[in-house]
Amino acid sequence: MTKQFMIHISKYKNTYKPKDTFIGTISKEIVTSRTEATVEEFMAFVEEGRTICPGIVLEGTTRTDKNIESVQVVMLDYDDGITLEEALNNPFVKEYAAFIYPTFSHKDSAPRLRIVFILERPLSLETAEATRKAYKVLYKDLSDKIGVAPDATNATPTKMIYDTNKKCISINLDNRLPYDESWETNSIN
Repeated sequence: MTKQFMIHISKYKNTYKPKDTFIGTISKEIVTSRTEATVEEFMAFVEEGRTICPGIVLEGTTRTDKNIESVQVVMLDYDDGITLEEALNNPFVKEYAAFIYPTFSHKDSAPRLRIVFILERPLSLETAEATRKAYKVLYKDLSDKIGVAPDATNATPTKMIYDTNKKCISINLDNRLPYDESWETNSIN
């Protein structure tokens, strides 16, 4: 049985990357849509082109890091540096990632993809600031273990992720990233 986890998912389905004029609408709507999902359901949302906010924000607040409550999904965003084939063959990705997908902007000549990890338990510390800092450490830790740096602008748990109009590629939907206490302790330094 696949465990569920919490994410914010927009109700809007997109067949292309949302235009700037619509992003504000999505940003306001997405925080009202906490969703408990299995990995299979999450993949279906991604393939529908729904915008995702992996970090859960406090109810009744806005989508900013100062309002982060927890995060259990990490989506590494690659605009260059790694092909889909290289990602699929990466030993760390094979062992811990749930799935990979090409983004709206992906082309064979210019690969753009996301590698999706599900934590075995939510990252949720005493304060939003502590959770945000620990997430940054986690993001860098995953980058180091894969050996290729992802887009650093997505190293924030409340960043909206615009999904895809392409198929997701399953790695192992039961894969979970073990929780590492060093994410918390290294975020203090």
